[in-house]
Amino acid sequence: MARVPPSAGKDFCLGLIAFLVPFGFLYRYVIPVPPIARAIGNDFLGLYYGYKVYLLDALSRGQLPFWSPSEAAGFPFYSNPFTQTFYPPNVLLAIAYKLGGGYSPYDHQVFTVMGIGIFAVGIYAWLRALDIAARHALVATLVISTSLKITEIVRFPNAVHTAAWLPFILWGCTRIARGDSRLRGWGIVFLSTTMMLTGGYLYYVYYAGFLIVPYALLLMCPGTRAAFLPGSTIRIGAYLLTVGSALLSALVLCAPYLLGVLRLLSQTVDRGGASFAYSTEHEFTVTDTVGSLLFPPASQMEGWYYFGMAGLLVVAAYSLLVFLREGEPSGDKRLLGILTAWYLLISYISYGKHSWLFTLLWDALPGFSSLRVWGRMNIILLPLLALLLAKAHAGLERLVLERPIRRWSLFLTLFAGLYAAIVAAQWYLYLTKTYDPYWTRYFLPSVGGRFDERVFIYAGGAAFLLLLRLMVWGRTAARRSPRLPHLLLGVLVGLNLYDTGSVGARQWSLPQPPSLRRWELRLDRMNLQALSTARRFEYQTISLSPRFSVGYVDNWYFQRYIGFLEEHGPPLGTFDGDAQTQAFKEFLGLTDGQRLYFTASLDHPSLEAFLLDARTHARQSQFRVSVERYTGDALRIRVGTTAQGYLSVIDNWDQDWTARLDGHPVGIDKPFGTFKAIRVEPGTHVVELMYRPLRWLAGVVTGGGE
Repeated sequence: MARVPPSAGKDFCLGLIAFLVPFGFLYRYVIPVPPIARAIGNDFLGLYYGYKVYLLDALSRGQLPFWSPSEAAGFPFYSNPFTQTFYPPNVLLAIAYKLGGGYSPYDHQVFTVMGIGIFAVGIYAWLRALDIAARHALVATLVISTSLKITEIVRFPNAVHTAAWLPFILWGCTRIARGDSRLRGWGIVFLSTTMMLTGGYLYYVYYAGFLIVPYALLLMCPGTRAAFLPGSTIRIGAYLLTVGSALLSALVLCAPYLLGVLRLLSQTVDRGGASFAYSTEHEFTVTDTVGSLLFPPASQMEGWYYFGMAGLLVVAAYSLLVFLREGEPSGDKRLLGILTAWYLLISYISYGKHSWLFTLLWDALPGFSSLRVWGRMNIILLPLLALLLAKAHAGLERLVLERPIRRWSLFLTLFAGLYAAIVAAQWYLYLTKTYDPYWTRYFLPSVGGRFDERVFIYAGGAAFLLLLRLMVWGRTAARRSPRLPHLLLGVLVGLNLYDTGSVGARQWSLPQPPSLRRWELRLDRMNLQALSTARRFEYQTISLSPRFSVGYVDNWYFQRYIGFLEEHGPPLGTFDGDAQTQAFKEFLGLTDGQRLYFTASLDHPSLEAFLLDARTHARQSQFRVSVERYTGDALRIRVGTTAQGYLSVIDNWDQDWTARLDGHPVGIDKPFGTFKAIRVEPGTHVVELMYRPLRWLAGVVTGGGE
C-alpha cells in the first residue's frame, strides 16, 4: 500500500478537532452553567481532587511535599500514586494555581477532560503514522475517544492522564520503525513514557507492558510488520537500540519514584501481592465481554469498552470483507488475525480466576499479584480497536464506492445473519435483566433511575439499516452526488456518538454542578495550626483543613497502622464513653490535637498505661516543649527535662524518617509498632525529625529540611 502523503496543516486541524471533540461530548463537565453543568462523582472529589490541591499549593510556593501528615496519622505523599506528584503538567497547574488564587473542582474536571483530548490526539497521530487516510483516522479517533471505557474513568483523573500517553508511545515506536525520523521518534517515546510512568495510575502503567512490548516486537518481525506497515523495511539493530534506549531512559529517570511506590505498596493493606482472593475479588467474565461489545448494562463498568453499535457493525462488515477476501488488501487478513488474537489474549487474562493464564501470570510475573479489578486491563484494547475501526471504515468506504464483491448476496446474507445474532443477544440480556451490579447500584441512581436500556438495541437497528442503505445504494448515490456516501458515513458516526453518549456523557455524574470555589490551602499555616487542632477519625484520605485525619479507607494505608487501630481502637465511627475509647481519642489527638508525649518507657500494654506514664513522667521531669518549625516533612522542637525519657510523636514511622538530637543523628524507636519516638537525656535539647526518601532531591527542594 502506497504511503499516504502527510499534510502538516490538515493533520494539525484534524488533530485539533480530535482534541476538542471530547470537550463537546462531555460538555456537562466543562460548561459551568446551571442547569447544564454536572459534577463528577465517585472518587473524583473525595480522593483525587484533594491530593491535587494539596500538591499544587506546595508547588506554587516552590516546595515539593514528600510526607502527608494530614491522613492516616501520617503517610508518604510523594510515593502515593493518588498524588501524581511528579507528573510534569503539574508545573502548569501550579502556575495557574498561583495566578488564579487556588484550584477548584471545576478546574480539575477540565483538566481531566483535557486528558481525554490528549489521548485522542495520540490515537490520531499513531493511525496517521500507519499510513491510514486522515478521514478514516479521524473517524476511529472520535469513536474510540468517546467510548465507554474512556468516559468510565473520568472519576479517576490519574487514570485518564496515564492512559492518555499510551498511543503516543505507539506513535513514537512507529516513527522509529519507519526510519524517517528516529530522533523525533526517540523523543516521543521518551517523553510520553515519562508522562505515562508519572501519571499516577499504577494499574495502567503495568498494563502498558502488554501493549507496548508486543507492538514493538510486531514491528520488528518482517512477517508481522507487513501487516502494520506494508512494504516497509527496518534495520533491526538501530530500531531496537532507539526504542529500547528511549524506554530505558524514561524508566531510569522515573526509577526512584517507581521504587518508592512499589516499596509503599508492599507495606499497605492487601497490596503486598499475597492475596489471590484480593486480586480476583472483582470478576470480569465472558458475559462482560459480550456486554462490552453490544449491551453495556450486562458488563462490569470498570472493564467495559463499548464503542457503539454503529462502530461494531462497521467492524463486523469489514471482518466479513476480509474473510471473503475479494477486493481487500492482502495484509488486512493478517492484521485482522493479529488484532483478534491480541484482543482474545487480553480478554482471557482479564477473566481472573476463571483463566488459567491469569493464574500462571499471578504466580510468575513480579507485581502482577498486587493488582485487582482485572477488567481495567481492557484499557489497552482501545488502541487496537481504533486501528481495527480505522481499517474497517476504509474497507466500508471501498465497499460503498466500488462494491468489489462478486458473492454480493452471500455477503449480505452473512451480514444480516450476524446482526440477527447480535440483536437476539441484546434482547436476551435486556429481557432477562442481566445487569451488572455497578449498573443498578451506581449508574441508574445517578440518572434518577430513568433509563431505557433498549436504546442500545434501537441504535443497533438504526445503524444496521443505515449500513444496508450505504452498501446497497451507495455506489448509485455516489454517481449522482459524490459527497453523499461520505455524508451518510458522517451520519453513522453521529449516530454512534449519540449511542455512547446516552451513558458516557452522564456516567458518574452528580445532580449538582461542580464547585467553582478555588481552594488555597496555605500549607505552611495549616500544618502549624494542626498541632493545636483536634484530629478526626473518619473514613477518608487527605484533609484540606487543620483537622487532620487519623482514619482510613479500605485496602489502603500502612498495615502496621491498621493493625494498631484494630488492636486499640473502636470500630470506625463508634465512640462509646468507656475508658479505652477515651484513651484512644486522647492518644491520637482527637480531643485537642495533642501528638507529642514524654514517657519514661515505651513498653506499655495499653494506651491507658502509656497516657498515665506520659502524665506522670512529664510532671516529675518538669518536661517542657515548644515547636520551632513544622512543615510536614520536617519537625524541629526544643525540649527541656530533668530526667531521661522518650519523646513520642504520634505520626507514623517510615524507614525514610531520620532524627537528630542537638545536630547529631540518633535512632528512632516505634511505640506501638507504628509511631516515632526519640530518647532524650536530661537537659535542654533540639530534636529534629526529617523525612528524606530522595535525599539528594529533598536537599535541593526543601533546603535540607533544616
